[in-house]
Amino acid sequence: MKNNTKKYSIFFVVMVMVLVSTLAVKVKAADPTTGSLTIVVHEQQNNTTNNDPLEGVEYTIYKVDETVETTIQAESYITSNSVTGIAKTTGEDGTVVFDNIALGRYYVKVTNVPDGVVATEDFIVELPRTNSTGTGWDYDITVEPKIKTAFGNLEFTKTDANGTPMNGVEFKLQVKQNNGAWVDYTAQTNFTTNSEGKITLNNLPSYDYNSNTATYRLVEVSVPDTGYIINNKQLATLVWKVNNDGTITIENESSLDSDLFTVTKDANVTKVTYKNEKPEVEKKVKNGGEYLDMVGAFLTDTVEFKVTAGIPMQIADMKTYKITDNIPQGLTLNRESIKIEATTADSSETVPTDVYTLSQTGLEVTFNPQKLAENNYTAIIITYTAKLNMEEAVIGGDGNVNTVTLEYTNKVAENGDEEDKTTTTDTAQVHTGALSIEKVEKGNVETKLAGAKFKIATTEQNAKDGIFVKDETGADIEVETNDQGQAVIEGLKYADNEADTSYWLVETQAPSYIEDGVTKYYNLLKDPVEVQVGKTTHESAVQIENGKGFDLPATGSIGLAIFTVVGIAVMAGAVVLNKKQKVQE
Repeated sequence: MKNNTKKYSIFFVVMVMVLVSTLAVKVKAADPTTGSLTIVVHEQQNNTTNNDPLEGVEYTIYKVDETVETTIQAESYITSNSVTGIAKTTGEDGTVVFDNIALGRYYVKVTNVPDGVVATEDFIVELPRTNSTGTGWDYDITVEPKIKTAFGNLEFTKTDANGTPMNGVEFKLQVKQNNGAWVDYTAQTNFTTNSEGKITLNNLPSYDYNSNTATYRLVEVSVPDTGYIINNKQLATLVWKVNNDGTITIENESSLDSDLFTVTKDANVTKVTYKNEKPEVEKKVKNGGEYLDMVGAFLTDTVEFKVTAGIPMQIADMKTYKITDNIPQGLTLNRESIKIEATTADSSETVPTDVYTLSQTGLEVTFNPQKLAENNYTAIIITYTAKLNMEEAVIGGDGNVNTVTLEYTNKVAENGDEEDKTTTTDTAQVHTGALSIEKVEKGNVETKLAGAKFKIATTEQNAKDGIFVKDETGADIEVETNDQGQAVIEGLKYADNEADTSYWLVETQAPSYIEDGVTKYYNLLKDPVEVQVGKTTHESAVQIENGKGFDLPATGSIGLAIFTVVGIAVMAGAVVLNKKQKVQE
């Protein structure tokens, strides 16, 4: 009995050990119920072979059934079955891990990418899958897709009309959305030209995942000198696209205004130069055969003015182009003399009256910009004459300043609206002088002499020959000193450069005085007196002195008696001599 008990005990132990061993084998061999999917993304930029990790790629995985074999079927499946996915985004190492996910078939879809991605690939993966030796299963799968990216480079240069780089011009860069709207591009923020007039737009992505586009444009915001025209209607014609290989295509390049835009390309960079214009106006006054900034004039002179205003190449996009000549009160405009002409590339002509409107008074000319463009005008030239008006004319000093103003559109919106306008001016000056005279007694300058008369000549010889400066009637200008010995000769021309000019003063009537009840005269000046006329000679008088003459002996005096006796003796001697000559004959 004991032996049997012992046998049964041994049998029981063996059976327990077998059972335990069997259970252990079953636990070890049981299939996992979860796995992991690791995606490592490599960037392939501008068709190069680089394998840099790509950050910012979002993958979403959707669990589908075994009937789904293509991505097209997968899209239909997740839509019809309202499958919710799991989304994760690659980090700096380009890696994203979906761990502890249920086994089965998954649709792996790229649902967001950073700018510049031009090609992605969705795929289907089975978890687990056969291992690389075909002897078992892999429950932790790694996939390493390559995603193509493309970035373009554009160099934009802003110059003036002469090709001089413009520093400090501010722009903003915009990208076009699917709905046609333009939004500001914010990945790069510095869009202000440097000392070379350049903005470098590097690494512009060829594909914006959110808008499915890579179309760009620049909008000009401000320019340091507001005289320059900001024309965003014209700039809006410069639109470019970054291609999948990183090259840039300028849309409608052939239709860009070649006067404003220049496009060049090399292997890596597209270069665009855009000209900016600043219209100028110039005012001149004629002297002989040349036009100057200032001239001197006589009272009787009629002077000719010339206004020249440049017409910008962008005139057709402008709403305002007006010239106003502010003629001073000291000049009287001859309206009949107004001529409005224009130049073209190779000629000049009279501007037709339907191109402008001339004010009824003064000189304000409002032009139609579109008609200026149609006629291909490059500049407006206005000439007219005006005469000095001595009742209002400024004597000396700053002269009679004539200011011309050009008003024009200086900011055009993308839609062609006028957003702002400005003015530029220039001046020309006509100056005329005056001579102040103070007549005083010689040796006693406190005594002022009234009644002296003077004429004035431009040269000493003219003074001696009696050729004097004329007034408006053609008569010699002659002035007479008043009780304070003062007289002023106005309307005298002095040098164009405002230097003092020499004149010669001739006294035509000496002043008188009363002595012992008898009217007597100071000595008349024997020779012309040289004087100066300029900006300030009207402010202080030139002193002219007169002395008194010597008295002749009175009638019946001893001196006169002696003179008479001597005269009779001479005459008697002459008679005797004459008689002797006759006797000899």
